[in-house]
Amino acid sequence: LMIILYVSFVSCELPNEPKDENKWVSISNSTLSNMTVQEIAVSSHSIQNVYLGTYKGVFKSTSAGDSWSLYTNGLTNKDIRALAIDPKDPTIVYAGSWGKGVYKSLDGGVNWTAIGDENQPPLVNSLVATNNGSSTTLWSATENGVYKSADKKTWTKNYSNSKVLTIAASPHDDNMLFVGIRYKGNFRTTNLGDSWQAVNSGVYATSDGIAAANSFAFNYTDNDNITFS
Repeated sequence: LMIILYVSFVSCELPNEPKDENKWVSISNSTLSNMTVQEIAVSSHSIQNVYLGTYKGVFKSTSAGDSWSLYTNGLTNKDIRALAIDPKDPTIVYAGSWGKGVYKSLDGGVNWTAIGDENQPPLVNSLVATNNGSSTTLWSATENGVYKSADKKTWTKNYSNSKVLTIAASPHDDNMLFVGIRYKGNFRTTNLGDSWQAVNSGVYATSDGIAAANSFAFNYTDNDNITFS
């Protein structure tokens, strides 16, 4: 969904392009040739600022994909699987790696500092940053549960020892988050992780387990309309 939305944004920037909803516009150049893109994050403050998580580090575009720069300074592990932009301050960006936990940038992705500790598993699948009006909380979906950090230095476990594929926050309710748990299906919290409830009615299931989301998509005009893939 993030890719679909981003292509739509690009179409808005290119008035001469034919308005064909079935057409995809490539935004890759020689910099991204043969690159595996593992995550995309677009700033809600400016659609010109786009981040890509790759196995070579973080690429950033300040021109809606017309050009890209690779930033790896401070990344002791360049295999970036997850990205999150602070909802209040777009210069603060978080990157989740596959091997060294989470990194933080205070300058829009140019420089990075590790913010993992011994309490947080190093294999990160997904990140989301939420803000309740006074402070930002960072959530990390890992191969060993969900962890959260209010100070962006230390982590506490917020969900059991499970392989968490993804985590997403509702755009309509600051207290509501969703996770996809491998083989266990999907769960929701309405109290910022104090408790979680299964939300698997109608979800495909077999004797091996329940289908879990790899990603969630929210309808910004209808808070009851949620899609996962």
